[in-house]
Amino acid sequence: MELVGTNVDLLAIAETKLDPSFPINQFTSPGFKKPYRFDVNARQGGIMVLVNSNIPSRLINLSYCPNDIQQISIELNFNKHKWLIVSIYKPPTQNEHYFLEKLTILLDHYDKDYENILIIGDFNLEPDLEPVREFMLNHKLDNLIKNPTCFKSSEGKCIDLILCNQKFKCKNTGVYETGLSDYHCLIYSCLKLNFQKLPPIQISYRDF
Repeated sequence: MELVGTNVDLLAIAETKLDPSFPINQFTSPGFKKPYRFDVNARQGGIMVLVNSNIPSRLINLSYCPNDIQQISIELNFNKHKWLIVSIYKPPTQNEHYFLEKLTILLDHYDKDYENILIIGDFNLEPDLEPVREFMLNHKLDNLIKNPTCFKSSEGKCIDLILCNQKFKCKNTGVYETGLSDYHCLIYSCLKLNFQKLPPIQISYRDF
């Protein structure tokens, strides 16, 4: 969290490699709500999302979504503007058609509830692949990330994506090398929105 400081309002981490044995207090941070988690195991997968404590948010439980689809769906409420944020991780071995089919069911279910939809994460798929292009076309999504994000090869591949159906509501999108990963870069974007900070909580202590 020293890296993001107070400059980030939502942080999504893909492939955390955590299991439930890690206590949640280990990942809490001042200024952020209790982290949303999708744990797998210490060898692969896992997602964690932290949201600014001033932004109203809630976890959307998807009982119809199979457990092998690693996703965290969160509603963010900016006054009259509601956003559906879907943080994902697709393991390299998971079938791309199966993964995108389950994402399609998710979006079809909530398409009428949310005017603003953003999907972010490690797809392990490049945006110019035909199944990904078809998925974006069917849901009127644009990929905001244009540069390579993973450098297991010298030329790099763009497999960490931000898909949004309201690309004109986003700005300053890019890729950043943090030095924390052997291969992957951080991807980021800003929403053209403001939110009002909550008033400070006053705690009174009894003087003994």
